[in-house]
Amino acid sequence: MSHRLLPITRLTIAFIAGAVLCKIALQWIDIQLWELNAMLIAWAVAIFLLHNRRQSVAFAMAVSLFSGTLGALLFLRQFDGIRYGVAAGTQHLTGVIADQPQRKAKTWSVRVHTDSGADVMAYLAPDAMPEKGDSIELFACYGAEPTCLADNPDSAFADYHNYLFYSGISATAYSPSGMWRVTGHRRPSGLKTRLEAVQTTMTEMYCEAGFRGEEGAIITAMTTGDRSQLSKQMRQQYSRAGVAHILALSGFHLGIIYVILQSVFMTLPLGIRWRNCLRLVIIVALVAFTIVAGSPPSLVRAAIMFTVMMIASLLQRDNLSLNSLSLAALVMLCYQPMMLFDVGFQLSFLSMLGLTLAYRPLVGVVHIRCSLLHRLWSVVVTTVVCTVFTLPLVTYYFGYFSLMSLVSNLVVPLLAIAMMWLTVAWWALVFLPSVQTFIGDALTFVVHQMNDFTHWASSVPWAVVPFRSNLLGVVLEYVVMLALTALLVRIYHNVSRNFRCRA
Repeated sequence: MSHRLLPITRLTIAFIAGAVLCKIALQWIDIQLWELNAMLIAWAVAIFLLHNRRQSVAFAMAVSLFSGTLGALLFLRQFDGIRYGVAAGTQHLTGVIADQPQRKAKTWSVRVHTDSGADVMAYLAPDAMPEKGDSIELFACYGAEPTCLADNPDSAFADYHNYLFYSGISATAYSPSGMWRVTGHRRPSGLKTRLEAVQTTMTEMYCEAGFRGEEGAIITAMTTGDRSQLSKQMRQQYSRAGVAHILALSGFHLGIIYVILQSVFMTLPLGIRWRNCLRLVIIVALVAFTIVAGSPPSLVRAAIMFTVMMIASLLQRDNLSLNSLSLAALVMLCYQPMMLFDVGFQLSFLSMLGLTLAYRPLVGVVHIRCSLLHRLWSVVVTTVVCTVFTLPLVTYYFGYFSLMSLVSNLVVPLLAIAMMWLTVAWWALVFLPSVQTFIGDALTFVVHQMNDFTHWASSVPWAVVPFRSNLLGVVLEYVVMLALTALLVRIYHNVSRNFRCRA
């Protein structure tokens, strides 16, 4: 297994190392793209010369250096593109609203994709209600403020600007009353754009069906990816309960949809050819859902992993989870290298890494014959592994950890699974209004119970413990964690081998 697993993993690690080293080096030296291009060509020549010779170590080193240089090159290209996308002080901006506008206390927060190709976070006076897809023209009275801290070191919102920059935002701009206007609305033309427009249509249909208030906001967020209706209080409630990830679409939600599609299609008495066609249909459905939800990083990662898994099933080959995870990371980072420094991306991959390495050994520790109890044990293991593997980063970024997270992650995911099944049934029975209404009531009840539980979990006095890790502490914690996981895997394999020998 190792000879099939290591190449992709090594390439991914080298790619990540190259991007990280480039980010660190930019603080002291000015790296040029042509320099990295020259290095990339040099390593490519070395790979070509060493390919047919018996120098496996030198060849492997050349491939790793090529991957690392490629990571640095792609990172620097995107870094420069965002940094110089909008000139500091620019006052007149035109473009298209790329995401769903967010209502703030005194302004609308909108992500504007400008005509020059850069993205700007614009704060608009509430003269009107902007919509995603609107063409907009605005005048920034104070000029565009760059988010790159190298160009704006005295920023009063350094952490926020740093977050925006690594999310692809070149600058921020404030447009007061009377200084902005909608010049048109972009009609969906391509397939991707039409799928993205489905999110708005689904949200409107939820409102028309009577899903409003806190329950409607939760249903909309967990099935369409539109979290604009979630109140700050609701976000804090789920965060204090340790289940904030439930509100953001991720592999958990895509996994539920995958299981639903598998249950509907793969149980049909069909031949191998038709089953393979249905697997392709499932892949298309998962990709379409990812685009409808706005393609968040966690959902894109999950879609790539499920696609790799389904293709491996089509080719009748073993699916190696670590290979799938590494391939998903490599594909995403090649497309958007700066995503590596996104908190959601890091938490998503660390939780999946934990499941990849520790899930099977921990589940195999207890032999349970009852299928229901076995599934409950699997939920417990999944909860513990994801919580433990993301805990160091949570304390590093947010300065706290939730003591109620283990309890909440045993209850809330079960309610979320029931909610997703009921939502699918609600959409499937749209032509039977009476039955759909009954399912809608059941759906509202389940979401109400989920909100009540998180409210209780977040209101416990000791629910949240303040604690902030430093970078060195995080590194040491993950070193110890990986060492213990390796020991657990070795023990599991030894026990399994002895069990098979006795059998």
